[in-house]
Amino acid sequence: MNIQIISHQNAQQLSIEDPISIATLLETYKPPGYKKVFLAKVGSRYVDLQHLITEDCHIQLITSQDDEASMLQRDSFAYLLVKSVLNLHPNAKPIQYQTTDTGFYYDFAETPNFNEDHLNDISNGMQNIVQQKQPIVGRDVSLTDAIAHFSSENPFKSEYLKQYREQSESITTLFQPLDDSIDDIYL
Repeated sequence: MNIQIISHQNAQQLSIEDPISIATLLETYKPPGYKKVFLAKVGSRYVDLQHLITEDCHIQLITSQDDEASMLQRDSFAYLLVKSVLNLHPNAKPIQYQTTDTGFYYDFAETPNFNEDHLNDISNGMQNIVQQKQPIVGRDVSLTDAIAHFSSENPFKSEYLKQYREQSESITTLFQPLDDSIDDIYL
C-alpha cells in the first residue's frame, strides 16, 4: 500500500505491505507532531486512531492546533455528555446533537428536568470518563442498521435517523468505548 501522511505542511510517503492501524503507523513512523494527534482524516472521512488502513490513501493528521479541531472536539464532548447522562440516568434517551460555532447541544427524552445539581453531576461524570482514558472507536454502519439497532431501545433516535436518512448519506458512524459491548454505542 502507498500511504501519504500529511501533518502541518509536512508530507511523508510510506509503502506498507500489511494492513495497519493509524495508531500503530504513528508509533512506528513517528511523523512530526505525532504525539499530539487525536484524530485523522482518510480521504474525506474523519476516523479514530484505531482505524485500519487497508489500501492506498492520504492520511491527514489532526491535532488541537488544526482549524477543524474545535468542531471535532465538540463531537467528542457530545459523546462524553451522553455517556455521563446515561451513567446517571440509564433511562434517558439521547436523540440528536448539533455542534455550533461556540459549543454544542444534545437533545434528550425521558430525563429529569435538569437543574444545577444535575449539571454538576454530569460535568463531574464527564471528567471521570476522561480520567479513565478509555479509547473510543467509531465504526461505520448503514443508517438502516442504525435505525434497527435503536428502534427498540430508543424510538426517538430511530425516528430522528429515519428523517436524517431522507436528507443525507446512507452511512453513519456509531461510537463506543473500545472495551464495551455493542449495547454501549452512541451516534
